[in-house]
Amino acid sequence: MTGAVAATRRRPAPRGIVAAIAAALVVVLGAVHAGHAQTPDKTSPDKASLALAIAAVEASSGELPAMLEEMKVFADHKKIEIRNFPKQGQQAVNFTIPLGPKSFFYVSNSTTKGRFEIAAYSEEKPGQWTADWDRLIRQLSARLGKDHVTVKRAAPAQ
Repeated sequence: MTGAVAATRRRPAPRGIVAAIAAALVVVLGAVHAGHAQTPDKTSPDKASLALAIAAVEASSGELPAMLEEMKVFADHKKIEIRNFPKQGQQAVNFTIPLGPKSFFYVSNSTTKGRFEIAAYSEEKPGQWTADWDRLIRQLSARLGKDHVTVKRAAPAQ
């Protein structure tokens, strides 16, 4: 064999490196197959698409505790934990009510004092979340009065 031919011939990779790469590939493929590499929960508007339903709620600083309590009752009934729920006396409202891995309600202050917005976000079929939406809107309307809750964009038909 001449020196030029010997210089271009590739050496096989050491067995330890090949084994390590194969083992890593098996772990990654196994995790994907088992569902461990799924996308994270969508629980904030910046990670979701356009709001599918929107309601405006008028609540003075005196009515705010009643509004928040009604949302807590809704969450307790669903056995879910509200993320970033405001502390007592806090006027700034900006929290999420998760309904599942791909559906949630986002509640926040609007630019007008005493006006709050509830928006529904979901990547699931309407039947997965619209009953919850209707229930929450009914509860808030019953507690605060129908004149305090305005549906700006209705939930799509199931």
